[in-house]
Amino acid sequence: MLQEGEMKDKAEILLQVDESQSIKNELTVQVTSLHAALEQERSKVKVLQAELAKYQGGRKGKRNSESDQCR
Repeated sequence: MLQEGEMKDKAEILLQVDESQSIKNELTVQVTSLHAALEQERSKVKVLQAELAKYQGGRKGKRNSESDQCR
């Protein structure tokens, strides 16, 4: 009888291990997907920051030339 109980415990543990591995694999896929999405967003941010700097640089140049004309 003791062996039957131990076998049940082992079977339950094996099922839990299998379930845990499945969950781990699913989470790994999700983390990989989120990491790729994060990298895409970082790239977008860099492009937008470069555009913003370009436009802000253009404005500063215009302001300086306008103030020079007023003098």
